Amino acid sequence: MKGHGQKFTRKMHLAVTALLQAPTIEAAARRCGVSTSTLSRWVKRPEFQDVYEQARHDLVARSLSSLQIASIEALEVFEARDPF
Repeated sequence: MKGHGQKFTRKMHLAVTALLQAPTIEAAARRCGVSTSTLSRWVKRPEFQDVYEQARHDLVARSLSSLQIASIEALEVFEARDPF
């Protein structure tokens, strides 16, 4: 059973999203409404790192899928154009 303070909160989920969107930990902290020191502490927690890494992996996978689709569509447009 997890002790007090071990629950992965809604704010922590917001922090994960903010870290994926913001250029710095300070900006991410502002975006999700926590102090920089709180976010820095959370980032060191293994359960937070696990959720963050999974979110990063999912984001990269979705981005690659979007790029593949866009590449296929661009190639189809290129191939369909009149060469003259």
